[in-house]
Amino acid sequence: MSRIVEGFKNQVWIIREMKGNAVIREFKRPVQQANENDIIILIETLARNHLTAEEAERSPDLWRHHKDSGGNRLIFSAGQNPHYVAAMYRSDEIQDR
Repeated sequence: MSRIVEGFKNQVWIIREMKGNAVIREFKRPVQQANENDIIILIETLARNHLTAEEAERSPDLWRHHKDSGGNRLIFSAGQNPHYVAAMYRSDEIQDR
């Protein structure tokens, strides 16, 4: 039980670049270094970098973030193939990764 409590004190964002169902790359940010807004800006910027300025202006849904509804985990996504998924994990959930 104490391991779980400690895990909540040290939460981590895991950000994945995905192409289809394949993970292209993955990186982590401690919650202390990046809040929700920081993560949203990050994944929107990453997604927008794959578009031309005209595409981004005409089709903002191609890069704007969406919040997953349901479940117990905080998850944001942005982009379309490649797309980016950011999810918050307790540190004890990712120690074995």
